Amino acid sequence: MRYSPFLWPDGNQTLIKTSTGIWSVTYNAENRPVRWECGDTVVTMDFDRMGRRVFYKEEVNGEVVAHHTFVYDNYLCVQKVDALNNNSQINLFVWDPTEPVATRPLFTQRGTGYKFFYTCDGNKNVSEMVHFEQRNGIAAHYDYAPFGAVTRAISASAVIDNTFTTDNPFRFSSEYHDDTLGLVYYNYRHYNPIDGRWISRDPMESDKKGLSAIIFCLNNPIRISDRYGLYEYETVSSHEVSLLPLLGGDFPGLTKLLENVNTKLDVKNIQFSADWSLNGTIRFEKRKCCDGPLKGQEVIDQIWNGKINGGVSLSVFSHRNSFEQAGVSVDYWMGLKGSISGGLSGFISGESNLCSGEELFLKSGIDLAITGEVSGGIAASISFGKNKFLTYSVGAVASVNVLLNYSYWQEKHGEGAWITTKSEWDDLSVNLSIQTDFGFATYLFEKQLY
Repeated sequence: MRYSPFLWPDGNQTLIKTSTGIWSVTYNAENRPVRWECGDTVVTMDFDRMGRRVFYKEEVNGEVVAHHTFVYDNYLCVQKVDALNNNSQINLFVWDPTEPVATRPLFTQRGTGYKFFYTCDGNKNVSEMVHFEQRNGIAAHYDYAPFGAVTRAISASAVIDNTFTTDNPFRFSSEYHDDTLGLVYYNYRHYNPIDGRWISRDPMESDKKGLSAIIFCLNNPIRISDRYGLYEYETVSSHEVSLLPLLGGDFPGLTKLLENVNTKLDVKNIQFSADWSLNGTIRFEKRKCCDGPLKGQEVIDQIWNGKINGGVSLSVFSHRNSFEQAGVSVDYWMGLKGSISGGLSGFISGESNLCSGEELFLKSGIDLAITGEVSGGIAASISFGKNKFLTYSVGAVASVNVLLNYSYWQEKHGEGAWITTKSEWDDLSVNLSIQTDFGFATYLFEKQLY
């Protein structure tokens, strides 16, 4: 049977051919697709007041085979829940906090078990999934055609559950991929990577330079961007400004001071260290709006990205010494060791998209970690050569540490005031670890006591 796509006058495609079949689609009054039918398969979904999909049910021959609900942070999906299994967690997702708009996934956990890290290419497409346990390495790899069709999905045989290439929903453009439908869900609309088209008209514009209202990036995704699924724009020029000059330079005096303090306090029974780093940029992009209220106009958008990290550590040893002989340097301690350390990390990030009517949206945050530790055993660092080009670690150490974390996050929209979104101490945790080292072989046992 020959397939011909069908659209209602409101621009919604009601007969769609995807990689999984030909689907008949029903829309609600807000132009959201709420029912999909293909043979014996029926998919229903629902949306909340912000237009986010919060409900998904799949039936085959009248039997429910999948029923999911979704939890969001703004428009970022942070949890997928199985409504057929006592609302148990299917996936937990953590997103890059340095990019609050059109961001990338960083980490996911399947149920309460396996953990994976995401890696993305320069176009924000998920390229690999890396298993949290190093022995398993890359769990999945994806290749894409120019308009988003997955041309290759490889699952590593070493991974215990090697179906993760399809279980992972975030792939092309770091957006949610519906395997049953063969479409990519972009919050505002669904996108069909087979023909490079949206399935419904742009909700904010009825005419795109005389072209179809369901095309993607005016058929030119190399030059033109559409990060919201609303208004396209073309980047005319851009330049970056480092955050360091804005804050008074690179603070060479502070760096030198810390180096001197670290050296002078590295004595027989005491070891002190402190370090810091600060980097970041503000990128100013001149963009030409391709459609929307500012169609044809040029605007200046801002992209902020900055990070600061610092740490301080003090250790006291019952017995510590070092010696050097015949080009071999040995630094060792034995008996008891007490340590207290603190780590500070902060970020600021944000972006404006004036073509889509989005003012500058900034997020900032500081995370503080304080750790106290008591260790017993023996450990040594053995270095060879004048410049210590080869170093081995040996030893056997048992430790009990106490960890406490504090987080303080804020966000700011346009000219509005900063709003606190997070201010809390995490639960106290006490952990036991036993570690043996010899050369490149390491055995580590860890158990949370509290």
